[in-house]
Amino acid sequence: MDKLNNNQLTKLFNKGTNELNNGNPLKAIEFFKKILFIKENNEIVLNNLAYAYFIIGDYINSEKSILKSIDIKKKNPYFYYNLGNLYKRISRLDDAIKNYDMAISLNANNHDYYYNKGYVLLKQKKYHLAWKFFEKRVFTKKYENKLSNIIKNYLMLSVDFIKEKKIAIVAEQGLGDQILFSSMYKNLLDLKINLKFINDIRLVKIFERSFSNSESISNKDYSRINELISRGYKFLLSGSLGQYFRKNIDDFDGESFLIPNKDKIDKYRGILSKHKFKKFVGIAWKSSNLKSGNKSIRLNDLKPLFDNKNIGFVSLQYGNNSELKTFNNNNNAIIEIEEIDLFQQIDDVISLVHCLDAVVTTPNVNVHFAGSVGKKCIVASPFDNELFLYSKLNDGKCEWYKNQKTFIVNNDLNSVLKEITKLL
Repeated sequence: MDKLNNNQLTKLFNKGTNELNNGNPLKAIEFFKKILFIKENNEIVLNNLAYAYFIIGDYINSEKSILKSIDIKKKNPYFYYNLGNLYKRISRLDDAIKNYDMAISLNANNHDYYYNKGYVLLKQKKYHLAWKFFEKRVFTKKYENKLSNIIKNYLMLSVDFIKEKKIAIVAEQGLGDQILFSSMYKNLLDLKINLKFINDIRLVKIFERSFSNSESISNKDYSRINELISRGYKFLLSGSLGQYFRKNIDDFDGESFLIPNKDKIDKYRGILSKHKFKKFVGIAWKSSNLKSGNKSIRLNDLKPLFDNKNIGFVSLQYGNNSELKTFNNNNNAIIEIEEIDLFQQIDDVISLVHCLDAVVTTPNVNVHFAGSVGKKCIVASPFDNELFLYSKLNDGKCEWYKNQKTFIVNNDLNSVLKEITKLL
């Protein structure tokens, strides 16, 4: 190949970066490798190549590329941060911590480095150390939105909030995280504090029913939130409660904390009773959140689960159901309840889950639906997921939800399915 000039290399780099940003990592890899064939010691290209490999799950080549970029530029904190993220993904947790610490030593002002270190410490169950690092999430770009801009001057961080008399607890991150952290709300109810809960509108009715004598407010109701400010309320992120109420493993009871709607329970029990099965098990197999890796399993690969004819499997899978339609046309194995919108009608969903004997799911929001109402939940994770909730530590058990058990597939799905079947 003839040598390319710098302008041509720049064009290739831009094309690769665009493909990466547009969700085409394989195409991006092609462009980056073309550049490296000509200019093999370009640390920026190597770093981008590493990220592309990371996205497709080629962790061996991802590590090789990051290490090469570090060899070239040993004082770049971002490279160590990326290596830490890789080790977090593949559960080399001590190595992840070492690289986050290296990144921090080179740039102590980047909050992402502290935040991700906090995540790893949570995954290691080192709660007493983790929360102060986890608190740095507040200063990362992912937390910048209209609500955060409204409350930022009234947000409490690392203070004794119990001394405050008017507090609004702000649910954060996705729906699952909002439910997870709300398990700590029960710790607040015995305190003499005027409480408000700000959360996804889909949770408002559930939270008001579950956490008595406390108003629940939609996180999009900005006029109401501004009114709280005018009345002297301070704001505390729900995940920040961990530093007060979940300092050690002994602080977790894993008990249910959300109360389903009684009328809706009666409704779904009536619907299920039309199907003559001894047990009913909820089933979900994919997640729409790809930020922490592919957490989905093909429905057809779960087919051995459905051999037990005493169990009626009920779909809890939200979103596009074309895969389910195709599967049922061939197998007629999974019950679809058409009366419920599994994405929007969360009050209905947790009532339905309450009626089931168990839930089998990949890492998605159904974990939290099941855990919050105390149902047996079996999680089949395609990999050792980076989120602390799904850690393999402690024999696949979860402190947050005592009836949850996690299996890591690791290319041996059939063995995992056999173990799951034994538990149903």
